[in-house]
Amino acid sequence: MKRLLIVLLVLSMLLPYAVFAERAEHSQRITAAQYAEVDAMWQKLLRAEKSVVADAQSAREVAAAVEKNELYVPDTLRWNGEDHFTFETTTGVTCGYSARLRNIAKKAEASVLSQPERETICYSEQNTASAYDVYVIEPYLGIDESFTDQYQKEGKSIAAAMNGTYHLYTRNEATIDAVADAMENGAVVIFDSHGDTDFARGDDYTSGATTSYLLLQTGAGLTTDDYKMDANGVYHAVNYGSASGGMKLYAVDGTCIANHMEKEANHGLVWMAICLSMATDGLQAPLRAKGMEVVYGYSQSVTFDYDYMWEEVFFDELIDGKDVATAVQKMKNEVGLWDCCDYYENIRDARNYDAAFPIVVSSEDAYPGHGNVDDLQTVYSTWVLPKNNECTHQNVEENYKEASCLEGGYRIVTCLDCGEEIVNEVYEMLWHSFEMSKLEPTCDFAGGDFYTCVRCGDFYVENEIPAIGHNYVDEICVNCGRFCPCYDFSDVTVNDWFHDAVLFAYGNAMMNGVGDRRFAPNAAVTRAMLVTILHRTEASESIDEFVNPFTDVVPGTWYHDAVVWAASKGIVNGIDAVTFAPEAPLTREQIATILYRHAGSPEVTDAKLEFPDAAEISLYALDAMRWAVETGLINGMDGKLAPTGTATRAQIAAILMRYMSK
Repeated sequence: MKRLLIVLLVLSMLLPYAVFAERAEHSQRITAAQYAEVDAMWQKLLRAEKSVVADAQSAREVAAAVEKNELYVPDTLRWNGEDHFTFETTTGVTCGYSARLRNIAKKAEASVLSQPERETICYSEQNTASAYDVYVIEPYLGIDESFTDQYQKEGKSIAAAMNGTYHLYTRNEATIDAVADAMENGAVVIFDSHGDTDFARGDDYTSGATTSYLLLQTGAGLTTDDYKMDANGVYHAVNYGSASGGMKLYAVDGTCIANHMEKEANHGLVWMAICLSMATDGLQAPLRAKGMEVVYGYSQSVTFDYDYMWEEVFFDELIDGKDVATAVQKMKNEVGLWDCCDYYENIRDARNYDAAFPIVVSSEDAYPGHGNVDDLQTVYSTWVLPKNNECTHQNVEENYKEASCLEGGYRIVTCLDCGEEIVNEVYEMLWHSFEMSKLEPTCDFAGGDFYTCVRCGDFYVENEIPAIGHNYVDEICVNCGRFCPCYDFSDVTVNDWFHDAVLFAYGNAMMNGVGDRRFAPNAAVTRAMLVTILHRTEASESIDEFVNPFTDVVPGTWYHDAVVWAASKGIVNGIDAVTFAPEAPLTREQIATILYRHAGSPEVTDAKLEFPDAAEISLYALDAMRWAVETGLINGMDGKLAPTGTATRAQIAAILMRYMSK
């Protein structure tokens, strides 16, 4: 019995060590020797690529080579889109092929920048608390010439403003553990790298994606557990191979980063200057769950040009003491609402061509959801840049003062930590004493009612819609300082009678400019133009089941689908059985007729039209003109209807605004 008790006692003492040993064996760091095996494997696999530009065919060629490789674990190759697959290896490293990342690696050229791999600069005379640290993570600096030293300069400016410490990690110093350390300790963490998702089909990297990745140049510190598939079938770390130029591609998502963190984050801000970081919640959600307060990123692949412009404005505002919401609004006002907005002039085109939208997630800003990130976002985050030896004012309670307007109409909050009263600019203009006052132009079609403060005259618009529903003076909204969308046009000003109509038609993607920053308000409207506009309002309904009756409407022309759709719906007829005359100018009675038929040919009265030229209305257009006059769509011109007169683009925009509002 004694011997048995001694054995049991020894076993009980060894049990914790046995569990630890089992865990250590279960999750081991990948060694340099194992990575060397994987690198050698990739050198063989990538010889299977036949084309210069990687695509779906390249993916199939490499996949065939994978299944023949000695490191491949059978039955683990999984396709996620036509251009992307993953597979497991006997080394414990999960690998993947992405045509997009292959093309990035092939194009990468070494930079002339000779930056250190690691740098630390302290801007405080005292021992700096980690709450004021700035981390810049740049895995490809010096490896890909697209990356400049702009974020290094920005990081130093931020750290200096906080009296904090600046940390730089580049190339092989930008490890998973360095990233985790930055997340734990940083007030501001900047990922200046490439990004990706785990899905690719042509130019679509989002619809089938399950997570988003930050790309690192090194896999040092990653473990066998990091590379394992989770219960939902997601890999949180993937090795995407290497290129002859020295670029290596290790993908890690937010779960992988969070698993390497040993403590909660410091209520800081993460600026993800990487592609596709907000395409899913795979990066932001685990980082937020670990204590990061604000995460900024992009819905799609973003250009360096726009990211660099946005960040300059954003961080200048933060350094100036503004909160995140104010900084984001300023950067959108000055740079644009989406990537390449100088090229994609309306939101429809921006979405169709996968332009990146900036997205913020915080305690006050929910993630829009997978598939819903290509959209405008109103940001509410009140996070501000902390200053060393000062209270960060993160713990506040609402303490409303009387709206005397002496505080500029701002809400006053009191910090529970230090008792200081804070002017919270996010709530600007909400605490005035208002009376309703219609302002011109009201833009009531898009926004809420306008109010003016009886004490100080400030303006406020209820239920404000971004870029529409404002009161514009000299092209700038008096409420928020945004430029009027019509500022895009050199021939439209806020003082023109047609300004609101053009704003409506342009803002709702019904009418575009004609090029050269011109709307051409006085140009004539053709028959093809109007049916194309109406077709857009129906979300460009398919014409697959319709027959084209017109010989002068040729397939491939910009108006073909719209004309065939309108003819098949009975909205338009030709000038004869086989001729539509798409380029012919529209008369006012033709406009009324087309809109009348589009509205379903509603019943009208037999009331006589009290216009001296009413007799000039064609018989086919009589009911339509009665309807247009009764509903206020068409008004007289110098006391006449002018039914056979042509309409300008400005006039059609005004008619469309009235029509759509009804």
